Amino acid sequence: MKGVPVHYVDPRNTSRACPNCGHCAKENRRTQSSFVCTSCGFEGLSASLSR
Repeated sequence: MKGVPVHYVDPRNTSRACPNCGHCAKENRRTQSSFVCTSCGFEGLSASLSR
């Protein structure tokens, strides 16, 4: 995999951060399986879309 760029990401709060607008709040993730951004309303699986 020589030449493939690697981006290191701080894992803190990645499951609470919205992949659409970047808003990070505990309230974004009411349960482990649901994600709704309290800022922009984005709904989905945040973990699979994390930046």
